[in-house]
Amino acid sequence: MIKIITLTCNNANCYVIKTESSIVMIDSGHPGDADMIEKKLADEGIIPAEIKLLILTHGHMDHTGTAEYFKNKYQTPIAMNPIDCTILEIKSRGLMGAVIKYLSEKELHQSLRIQPDIHLVHGQRLDQFGLPAQIIALPGHTRGSLGILLDDGNLFAGDMFMNFLKPSLAHIYENEEALKKSWEGLKTYPITTVYVGHGKPFPFGKMR
Repeated sequence: MIKIITLTCNNANCYVIKTESSIVMIDSGHPGDADMIEKKLADEGIIPAEIKLLILTHGHMDHTGTAEYFKNKYQTPIAMNPIDCTILEIKSRGLMGAVIKYLSEKELHQSLRIQPDIHLVHGQRLDQFGLPAQIIALPGHTRGSLGILLDDGNLFAGDMFMNFLKPSLAHIYENEEALKKSWEGLKTYPITTVYVGHGKPFPFGKMR
Protein backbone atom coordinates (compact mmCIF):
# COMPACT_ATOMS: atom_id res chain seq x y z
CA MET A 1 0.00 0.00 0.00
CA ILE A 2 1.27 3.47 -0.93
CA LYS A 3 0.21 6.68 0.81
CA ILE A 4 0.91 10.11 -0.71
CA ILE A 5 1.04 13.07 1.67
CA THR A 6 1.15 16.64 0.39
CA LEU A 7 3.05 19.24 2.41
CA THR A 8 2.34 22.72 1.05
CA CYS A 9 4.62 25.48 2.32
CA ASN A 10 4.42 29.02 0.92
CA ASN A 11 2.75 27.89 -2.33
CA ALA A 12 5.30 25.16 -3.06
CA ASN A 13 4.43 21.49 -2.66
CA CYS A 14 6.59 18.85 -1.05
CA TYR A 15 5.42 15.26 -1.12
CA VAL A 16 5.99 12.35 1.22
CA ILE A 17 5.44 8.84 -0.11
CA LYS A 18 4.98 6.10 2.46
CA THR A 19 5.25 2.48 1.40
CA GLU A 20 5.24 -0.64 3.55
CA SER A 21 9.02 -0.48 3.83
CA SER A 22 10.07 3.11 3.22
CA ILE A 23 9.45 6.85 3.43
CA VAL A 24 10.65 9.07 0.58
CA MET A 25 10.25 12.85 0.32
CA ILE A 26 10.06 14.73 -2.97
CA ASP A 27 11.27 18.36 -2.94
CA SER A 28 11.96 20.44 0.14
CA GLY A 29 10.31 23.86 -0.10
CA HIS A 30 11.78 27.33 0.19
CA PRO A 31 14.76 28.30 2.34
CA GLY A 32 13.40 28.91 5.83
CA ASP A 33 10.58 26.34 5.50
CA ALA A 34 12.27 23.70 7.66
CA ASP A 35 10.28 24.35 10.84
CA MET A 36 7.03 24.32 8.89
CA ILE A 37 7.92 21.07 7.14
CA GLU A 38 8.97 19.42 10.40
CA LYS A 39 5.67 20.41 12.01
CA LYS A 40 3.67 19.05 9.08
CA LEU A 41 5.66 15.81 9.19
CA ALA A 42 4.97 15.52 12.93
CA ASP A 43 1.26 16.07 12.29
CA GLU A 44 1.39 13.05 9.96
CA GLY A 45 3.29 10.97 12.50
CA ILE A 46 6.47 10.98 10.41
CA ILE A 47 9.89 11.10 12.05
CA PRO A 48 12.26 13.03 9.72
CA ALA A 49 15.19 10.74 10.53
CA GLU A 50 13.21 7.84 9.02
CA ILE A 51 13.09 9.47 5.56
CA LYS A 52 15.28 7.23 3.40
CA LEU A 53 15.69 9.63 0.50
CA LEU A 54 14.98 13.24 -0.47
CA ILE A 55 14.50 13.58 -4.22
CA LEU A 56 14.78 17.05 -5.77
CA THR A 57 12.88 17.37 -9.04
CA HIS A 58 15.02 20.33 -10.11
CA GLY A 59 17.39 22.93 -8.75
CA HIS A 60 15.18 25.99 -8.09
CA MET A 61 15.36 27.15 -4.50
CA ASP A 62 11.62 26.85 -3.85
CA HIS A 63 12.14 23.08 -4.26
CA THR A 64 15.62 22.66 -2.76
CA GLY A 65 15.49 25.26 0.01
CA THR A 66 15.68 22.93 3.04
CA ALA A 67 17.68 20.10 1.45
CA GLU A 68 20.88 21.19 3.18
CA TYR A 69 19.04 21.37 6.51
CA PHE A 70 17.69 17.81 6.23
CA LYS A 71 21.05 16.48 5.07
CA ASN A 72 22.94 18.10 7.95
CA LYS A 73 20.42 17.45 10.74
CA TYR A 74 19.08 14.02 9.78
CA GLN A 75 21.72 12.72 7.34
CA THR A 76 18.99 12.44 4.72
CA PRO A 77 20.54 11.38 1.38
CA ILE A 78 19.86 13.88 -1.41
CA ALA A 79 19.10 12.63 -4.93
CA MET A 80 18.75 14.73 -8.07
CA ASN A 81 20.16 15.34 -11.52
CA PRO A 82 23.47 17.08 -10.65
CA ILE A 83 23.32 19.22 -13.77
CA ASP A 84 20.78 21.36 -11.90
CA CYS A 85 23.26 22.36 -9.20
CA THR A 86 23.86 25.34 -11.49
CA ILE A 87 20.87 27.24 -12.87
CA LEU A 88 20.91 29.00 -16.24
CA GLU A 89 18.84 31.88 -17.58
CA ILE A 90 15.09 31.56 -17.10
CA LYS A 91 12.63 32.70 -19.78
CA SER A 92 8.90 33.19 -19.42
CA ARG A 93 5.73 32.62 -21.44
CA GLY A 94 2.68 34.88 -21.26
CA LEU A 95 1.47 37.18 -18.49
CA MET A 96 1.45 34.42 -15.86
CA GLY A 97 5.05 33.54 -16.68
CA ALA A 98 6.15 37.17 -16.49
CA VAL A 99 4.54 37.55 -13.06
CA ILE A 100 6.09 34.32 -11.74
CA LYS A 101 9.52 35.32 -13.05
CA TYR A 102 9.27 38.79 -11.51
CA LEU A 103 8.17 37.48 -8.10
CA SER A 104 10.71 34.64 -8.04
CA GLU A 105 13.70 36.22 -9.78
CA LYS A 106 16.07 35.88 -6.81
CA GLU A 107 15.27 32.24 -6.05
CA LEU A 108 15.33 31.22 -9.71
CA HIS A 109 19.01 32.12 -10.00
CA GLN A 110 20.32 30.72 -6.71
CA SER A 111 22.30 27.51 -7.01
CA LEU A 112 22.21 24.53 -4.67
CA ARG A 113 24.91 24.81 -2.01
CA ILE A 114 25.42 21.07 -1.58
CA GLN A 115 26.21 18.28 -4.00
CA PRO A 116 23.70 15.43 -4.22
CA ASP A 117 24.62 12.08 -2.70
CA ILE A 118 22.87 10.20 -5.50
CA HIS A 119 22.90 11.20 -9.16
CA LEU A 120 19.61 10.35 -10.84
CA VAL A 121 19.38 9.42 -14.52
CA HIS A 122 16.59 8.66 -16.95
CA GLY A 123 15.15 5.17 -16.53
CA GLN A 124 16.68 4.59 -13.11
CA ARG A 125 14.60 2.45 -10.76
CA LEU A 126 14.13 3.39 -7.09
CA ASP A 127 13.23 -0.05 -5.71
CA GLN A 128 16.39 -0.13 -3.58
CA PHE A 129 14.91 2.77 -1.60
CA GLY A 130 11.62 0.95 -1.11
CA LEU A 131 9.86 2.97 -3.80
CA PRO A 132 8.33 1.18 -6.82
CA ALA A 133 9.09 3.94 -9.29
CA GLN A 134 11.32 5.08 -12.12
CA ILE A 135 13.01 8.36 -13.01
CA ILE A 136 11.95 10.19 -16.18
CA ALA A 137 14.15 12.97 -17.52
CA LEU A 138 12.01 16.08 -18.19
CA PRO A 139 14.35 18.81 -19.48
CA GLY A 140 12.80 22.14 -20.33
CA HIS A 141 11.81 23.96 -17.17
CA THR A 142 15.44 23.40 -16.24
CA ARG A 143 18.08 21.29 -17.96
CA GLY A 144 18.05 18.72 -15.16
CA SER A 145 14.34 18.56 -14.38
CA LEU A 146 13.06 15.07 -13.75
CA GLY A 147 9.88 13.25 -12.83
CA ILE A 148 9.24 10.32 -10.53
CA LEU A 149 6.70 7.89 -11.99
CA LEU A 150 5.28 5.36 -9.55
CA ASP A 151 4.32 1.98 -10.93
CA ASP A 152 0.68 2.79 -10.09
CA GLY A 153 0.69 5.68 -12.60
CA ASN A 154 1.19 8.65 -10.26
CA LEU A 155 3.73 11.12 -11.65
CA PHE A 156 5.57 13.71 -9.55
CA ALA A 157 6.53 16.22 -12.20
CA GLY A 158 8.08 19.12 -10.30
CA ASP A 159 7.50 22.30 -12.30
CA MET A 160 7.16 20.78 -15.75
CA PHE A 161 3.45 21.40 -15.21
CA MET A 162 1.75 24.01 -13.07
CA ASN A 163 -1.86 24.09 -11.92
CA PHE A 164 -2.86 27.60 -10.97
CA LEU A 165 -6.07 28.42 -12.83
CA LYS A 166 -5.87 25.21 -14.86
CA PRO A 167 -3.23 22.58 -15.67
CA SER A 168 -0.61 23.81 -18.13
CA LEU A 169 2.99 23.41 -19.13
CA ALA A 170 5.44 25.47 -17.09
CA HIS A 171 5.11 29.21 -17.58
CA ILE A 172 8.86 29.67 -17.05
CA TYR A 173 11.63 27.57 -18.55
CA GLU A 174 15.22 27.39 -19.68
CA ASN A 175 14.33 25.78 -23.02
CA GLU A 176 10.78 25.89 -24.38
CA GLU A 177 11.49 23.43 -27.22
CA ALA A 178 12.89 20.88 -24.75
CA LEU A 179 9.86 21.41 -22.49
CA LYS A 180 7.46 20.59 -25.34
CA LYS A 181 9.55 17.55 -26.30
CA SER A 182 9.40 16.29 -22.73
CA TRP A 183 5.62 16.69 -22.82
CA GLU A 184 5.38 14.64 -26.01
CA GLY A 185 7.55 11.95 -24.45
CA LEU A 186 5.31 11.66 -21.39
CA LYS A 187 2.37 10.69 -23.58
CA THR A 188 3.99 7.28 -24.08
CA TYR A 189 3.81 6.43 -20.36
CA PRO A 190 0.81 4.98 -18.45
CA ILE A 191 0.30 8.06 -16.28
CA THR A 192 -2.92 8.52 -14.33
CA THR A 193 -2.41 11.52 -12.01
CA VAL A 194 0.12 14.36 -12.04
CA TYR A 195 1.42 15.86 -8.79
CA VAL A 196 2.85 19.31 -9.42
CA GLY A 197 5.17 21.65 -7.57
CA HIS A 198 2.55 24.40 -7.50
CA GLY A 199 -1.17 23.75 -7.36
CA LYS A 200 -3.32 20.67 -6.93
CA PRO A 201 -2.86 17.26 -8.58
CA PHE A 202 -4.82 16.68 -11.77
CA PRO A 203 -5.72 13.75 -14.04
CA PHE A 204 -3.12 13.36 -16.75
CA GLY A 205 -5.88 13.25 -19.37
CA LYS A 206 -6.61 16.94 -18.77
CA MET A 207 -3.33 17.77 -20.56
CA ARG A 208 -3.96 15.62 -23.63
